[in-house]
Amino acid sequence: MIRLLLGIALVLLAPIVAAAALPAPNQALARATPNPPAFMPGQVLVGLDPAQWRENAAGSETALLAAAGPILAWAAGDVILAQTPAGAEWAVARRLQTLPGVRWAEPNYLVQGLGAPNDPRWPEQWWLQRLGLAAAWDIVWGDPQTIIAVADTGIDLDHPDRPPLWRNTGEIPANGIDDDGNGKIDDVHGWHWYTLASGSYGDNDIQIPTENQPIPNPRAFHGMHTAGAIAALTDNGVGVAGVARGPQLMILRVLDESAIGSMLDVANAIRYAVDQGASIINLSLGSATFSQALAEATAYAAAHDVLLVAAAGNDGGPPLYPAALPEVIAVGGSDAADGLYARSNRGESLELVAPATDILSTWASSLRGGYHTLSGTSMAAAQVSGALALLRALRPQEDAAALRQRLIDSALDLGAPGWDPEFGWGRLQVDVAAQQAAEGLALTLAAQPAQARPGERVEIMAGIVEGGAPAPVSGLPVAIAAESVTALTLTTAAGQARVCLPAPHLAAGQEWIIRAQWHGQEATAVVVLLPSLTPTLTPTLTPTPTQTNTPTPTPTPTGTPTPTPTAVTGQVFYLPLLWLTK
Repeated sequence: MIRLLLGIALVLLAPIVAAAALPAPNQALARATPNPPAFMPGQVLVGLDPAQWRENAAGSETALLAAAGPILAWAAGDVILAQTPAGAEWAVARRLQTLPGVRWAEPNYLVQGLGAPNDPRWPEQWWLQRLGLAAAWDIVWGDPQTIIAVADTGIDLDHPDRPPLWRNTGEIPANGIDDDGNGKIDDVHGWHWYTLASGSYGDNDIQIPTENQPIPNPRAFHGMHTAGAIAALTDNGVGVAGVARGPQLMILRVLDESAIGSMLDVANAIRYAVDQGASIINLSLGSATFSQALAEATAYAAAHDVLLVAAAGNDGGPPLYPAALPEVIAVGGSDAADGLYARSNRGESLELVAPATDILSTWASSLRGGYHTLSGTSMAAAQVSGALALLRALRPQEDAAALRQRLIDSALDLGAPGWDPEFGWGRLQVDVAAQQAAEGLALTLAAQPAQARPGERVEIMAGIVEGGAPAPVSGLPVAIAAESVTALTLTTAAGQARVCLPAPHLAAGQEWIIRAQWHGQEATAVVVLLPSLTPTLTPTLTPTPTQTNTPTPTPTPTGTPTPTPTAVTGQVFYLPLLWLTK
């Protein structure tokens, strides 16, 4: 956390400091995995029709052995596991589908958790693993429409792991005009405040201020570190991961390159974030001094159902402001052993703790390889903001108070039983919070049309329902697998994920079985294949005409020459043919 310094500045504003222990000087998304669905070599699963199977058990088993191979195991739900030659799994499955008493057949797919990302420095992020993020990401990735405001020192716009930025759609970039009439010119991704600044990089500049300093003050990169902890690009094969995947960050630069700012700037930033649509505001900063301006700004945010998260502080005293205000979630720090971070502030306003020691996150891209480790309650607060983004995606209909309560109910109780001044209600557990929030949600799958010819497009619709009605969830990862389909992970938008895929080339009457998985649930849709319409080409013989000398006509001048048709070539996309983002 960056602490707001006590003292008197110009116009009697209490200056603010960042609160980390710093070193001394869409819509529905779809991702195709690179390889087809993997399955156990030499194994197929066979779903039986119990009545037909038992009617001629001996003959049915003989036919199955002839089409596949030895039966390896019987499973619940009238399913058997059969052995077959490696490499022939789908061919055998198609033969088995034609046998009496067989409802379906498919390879024995391999399953893996969707959570663990491919970011190379993920193993160093002990704190994300302690929070259970891999398990949480099997449930929810985060809604790209969620806006998190980060009031801090700014951000490195050129960092390869930079989180997605909020876009003010009412503003035209770099035209020098206040297009949306909010009093700020070109506030495209946020705004640049701080009345205590020693230099200026433009009123709308949210870039980390490195250009005027041969050796930049490391405190200037505090905002990049907290932003990365909240939502660094995840599963992109670069650097580190963040807690939430894909929310938009609104960058509110309220601290200068020494990580000091004023109460007025923070209060103004909070009001700006509320008015521009942020649903979560991260405040990794603090002051020991109460400010009425700040208190009224946090009350304004709470009245608009906006969640405020603030760092408790790093001097071992009572929680600082704004963390000490009732509308704000005050976050202290824990260590790698789930003990109390030694410098964490504590007291009656503390709500919960999160990891605060040796937090690896994004840094200035030109320094330390773009990543750095810090300790402090600033980092803990950032984790809570990211966790709230995941809960908002799962429960968008719940208000801020209900989501805040979910953090309390799911926290791991540390210290004295129940609430205590060192740990609050306990340590953040993102996996438990996500699991509890997902209770009552069910996966559905449908395919239209129910009958299709090979190659025809079929719309596959995965949905999340609650009590039989569509649930307005977004950012939930749903895995789709079927014959001839590259393994897909779709994320929901407004409760649905849709994709169009071509029906495979199977014999008429065979069933194309499509399966979806989410959070341990599986749903199935079936498309029956119709006969293929393969046209028969009848050659037409045209006699060669007799050569006739035709005089060359005199050219007629024209104003505009007729364009010559140009052949259009491009990449061939095999699967999927089309993404729908309804």
